[in-house]
Amino acid sequence: MKIALIGYGYWGQIIFKYLKNHDFFELVKIFHTEKIEDDAIFTNNIYEIMNDKTIEAVYIATPVSTHFKLIEIAVQNKKYVFCEKVLVDKKEELNFIKENYLNTVIETNYIYTDSLSINYIKENLKKIGKIQYIEGEIKQFGNFYEDSDVYSTIGCHLLSSIIYIFETSKIKINFQNIVKNEKQVVKGVMKGVLKEDIVFTLNVDLLYDIKRRNIILYGEKGIIYFDPLNIKNTVKIITVNQKYSEIISTEVKNFNENDNIHLALERFKSVIKGKRKSNLEMSIKISEILLGCGREEDE
Repeated sequence: MKIALIGYGYWGQIIFKYLKNHDFFELVKIFHTEKIEDDAIFTNNIYEIMNDKTIEAVYIATPVSTHFKLIEIAVQNKKYVFCEKVLVDKKEELNFIKENYLNTVIETNYIYTDSLSINYIKENLKKIGKIQYIEGEIKQFGNFYEDSDVYSTIGCHLLSSIIYIFETSKIKINFQNIVKNEKQVVKGVMKGVLKEDIVFTLNVDLLYDIKRRNIILYGEKGIIYFDPLNIKNTVKIITVNQKYSEIISTEVKNFNENDNIHLALERFKSVIKGKRKSNLEMSIKISEILLGCGREEDE
């Protein structure tokens, strides 16, 4: 299937490497505002892509503020849409999508929901019994965007992970803004309740000099640790007695988390072929959370 990449910045150049080597998608055009001369694959005219009926799918890797207009044009031209997170950042745009596009193939790139580790955790959740608490952190230095704060830039990966694992849209959440730069919140905490009784705390930070990623699930019968940066102990499941005073068993699984973009493209292929449902409803929920959080009240 012929596909076009829209956006050729930092992330777009990473996606380019995956698309050009994919066995289902054939990358035929790249939209870049600064057209690279003497290379026919590049164009700075978006309608050269959108009006081309041979191009059946588009991968949108542009700033969030541009997503809705690009999605709208693509849908009008009957193209399958794969869009970088988050889906949109304005309520009126989100409402339009909810009212008009629910039966359209619009996929959002939440890569941890394609993670082999996260899916393994989901399949083995019962081993630790009823979940009592979720703790997570995602920290790094940068990236900083004018139209995307720490919650949208990296925090959404934690949100998408727990929503996906527990297959729920029932979530109450508060945001604690800790540090701002001139434009956006760059360090904060997301606290809330999932499925009415699972308390969670998610720490997000764009000012940390070491990259950190983890999710910890505390159950009545044990604990599950997820560390995507640790290839030797990516998932650890520890079962304990009811008093948490004795370890009964420890199970360790190793996964390579460096292939999640390829897995996301495989999911997109499956959605196009009708073998899987798109993640549009989850993407809508995450945008609703980020748009309705009332962050200023929680400072």
